[in-house]
Amino acid sequence: MKTFLFAVAALFTATALAIFSLAPQFATADEYSQGSEQSSMEKKSEEMPMGMHSMGGTIESINHKTGWMKLKTGMGDMTIHYPPQAIKDLNKGDKITANLSYTKEETKKDERMMKMK
Repeated sequence: MKTFLFAVAALFTATALAIFSLAPQFATADEYSQGSEQSSMEKKSEEMPMGMHSMGGTIESINHKTGWMKLKTGMGDMTIHYPPQAIKDLNKGDKITANLSYTKEETKKDERMMKMK
């Protein structure tokens, strides 16, 4: 029985590692539309995304020119923005899942010191 459980745990671990290694990196709307122009040093200094979760719902309205859409979810309506080219294949009535996260911008020490003066 222990051997079986060990084999199952090893299989799940290998599967999870494979999935995470294939997962796309996070990109902001600007990075999506312009490509990432940040140096690797800047990327390393950024904080990891927080509050990561997914919201599924139905597109209630969509503006392909501006990139804004209204998503009706079980928790209520949500208005979100994507680069227009990222939503070109979406239409009103489509069911989608939006993957959400955020990072908190920290003020630099120098900026805080200047505000104190």
